[in-house]
Amino acid sequence: MIYNKENIQDLRDIIVTEQKNRKKVIWTNGCFDIMHPGHMRNFEACKEVADIVIVGLNGDASPYWKTKPGRPINNENFRAKMLTELKNVDFVYIFDDETPEKPVDFLKPDAILKGGDYILESKRDRIKKNGSILDLTNVYREIIAEGSEKYAHEKGYLEEGIVCASNGGSVYIVPIVSGYSTTNIVEKMDTTKMRQSKILVVGDVMLDRFDYGDVRRLNPESPNPLLNVTKEEFRLGGSANVAANILGLDEACDLVGMTGRDLHRDIFIRLCKEKSVRFFELLTNTPTITKQRFIENTYKQQLLRVDYEASVKLSEADETYVLNLVKDGNYEIIIISDYNKGMISEKLIKELKKSNIKILVDAKPKNVEFFRDVYLVKPNFKEFCQMIGNDIENTDEEIEKYGKAFAKEMNTNLVITRGNKGASIFTKDLEYFHIETKAKEAFDVTGAGDTFIATIGWALVGGYNLFDAVKLGNKASGIVIGKTGTEIIKKEELF
Repeated sequence: MIYNKENIQDLRDIIVTEQKNRKKVIWTNGCFDIMHPGHMRNFEACKEVADIVIVGLNGDASPYWKTKPGRPINNENFRAKMLTELKNVDFVYIFDDETPEKPVDFLKPDAILKGGDYILESKRDRIKKNGSILDLTNVYREIIAEGSEKYAHEKGYLEEGIVCASNGGSVYIVPIVSGYSTTNIVEKMDTTKMRQSKILVVGDVMLDRFDYGDVRRLNPESPNPLLNVTKEEFRLGGSANVAANILGLDEACDLVGMTGRDLHRDIFIRLCKEKSVRFFELLTNTPTITKQRFIENTYKQQLLRVDYEASVKLSEADETYVLNLVKDGNYEIIIISDYNKGMISEKLIKELKKSNIKILVDAKPKNVEFFRDVYLVKPNFKEFCQMIGNDIENTDEEIEKYGKAFAKEMNTNLVITRGNKGASIFTKDLEYFHIETKAKEAFDVTGAGDTFIATIGWALVGGYNLFDAVKLGNKASGIVIGKTGTEIIKKEELF
């Protein structure tokens, strides 16, 4: 059985019942991202000294992962399921704190067991040994009596050991099984392959859902079309669509963004794996942003869109995580895909600009001031009008007047997408170009902006100059608007 803070009382009730039946309950914990023989030995040791084994599992939202970019490799649900399949594990409890003092205090097991060198040097001579298991119960009772603050900063100190011993429990340690550790296994992986991405996409990730159906009559409850749904599809949306387009152009890409603990998140993670998008997840307590579109089959027209979302500010810990990701990577391009849902903060952008990596921005007007001095800003015409606070005409003359001023003021290259009038480029050197687009019926503009900036990033990494990169971006977005839904560009479609 798998438990978390929502049903922890149920697990506590089970423990009380087992203890009344004279069963000894023990707690052990870890991340268990990649299982190895050292973990197996810990679970065996738990069964040697107790009857019921509860395994505490660092959840995906635990601060433990903030200093480990790219981890966990397996999500909490996968890891918990693996643990429940082991014969020496009875229950799994997923916790989101960095360390497990709170659940240990609430559940009150009879003992805890840790694998590793958690031995205080000042108390080494007081340790009892029972085969390969070290008994530190008397050590922690002495520490409590003497005042735990005296030892709190000593290497090997376990706060959960203090909690358990204070509740009358025992504390055990099992030495590390030589040659096995998750960290070492990860380091032995093909890190060159894992770190080959030259492009990092940072932004608001979304799940796009499309419900297709037929309209044969009006809704008898209201004067609206009644859609009989015949098919549903899920696709990567928001900044994830930018990443998917880059992958479609045969370029490796990393993605970082926020998701919630829900079924939409599970679908999103599955799609990332299917598309080979390397996703660095920031887990929140808000819903995974999902856009649900209802589309009529015959003419492929969108009848209704329903959004599931709640804005959340990027935490300081998550900002640090993203900055460490950039520091540890080998990126040539960072694409900011800002839908103003909370992922992008002024502080984050300020720190990213210090990396001296080319930053390409597709941003909502509200946050435009964040992006002074970046390499490129790419609004569409409507967004550009909002950025400058003026409803100008979509003519070359007006675009030139305000585009040059914007590029100079913001110290950035500027690309404005102008619908059927193509795109306009303004460089930091105040050169400007207008790129025409081939007339094409706009079947569905969903995700066209994502395709545009993804193609620019891909082209710049491939050695194209800015002008040619924008030409390719213009061509790519013109291709995808002739498709239905959040579709991506393919390399073979460009050439």
